[in-house]
Amino acid sequence: AAFALLQRMLNFIQGLQYYMSYEVLEPNWRQLEKKLSQVTTIDEVLARHTDFLDRCLKDCLLTNREVVELTNRLVQCCLDFANHMQDLSGTFIGPEFLSEVRTHESKFTQDLSALLGILQEMSRIESERSWGHMVTRLDYNSFYSTLS
Repeated sequence: AAFALLQRMLNFIQGLQYYMSYEVLEPNWRQLEKKLSQVTTIDEVLARHTDFLDRCLKDCLLTNREVVELTNRLVQCCLDFANHMQDLSGTFIGPEFLSEVRTHESKFTQDLSALLGILQEMSRIESERSWGHMVTRLDYNSFYSTLS
């Protein structure tokens, strides 16, 4: 159970990192470089840079308080569980270990399911954004969508 939870948490962290790096920052950076090659004044540079930052913030979901709070809780849950597992390495694992794993698993699953629900709703409302790709990446085998 612990290994499966670690793998699910790792999938979440890697999916989030991939989305932000390769689906948001990289294409927006290329677009910024292209736009900067055509500017003639410092004011245009500042305007293009501000547009770049605004787009990255929105596409990385950093302007939605509920998404930011859920993401922070998920990352903290992953860190807490990883630290707990590291503390246990080399020691005897008793029955309370399974209870601890189930507690972390329940919190993680509940928060990730909530995050995916919000992202799916946001994809329906704002179809030009690529949040649907993130939902697919995080719930690639429909594990979380079949829980509800």
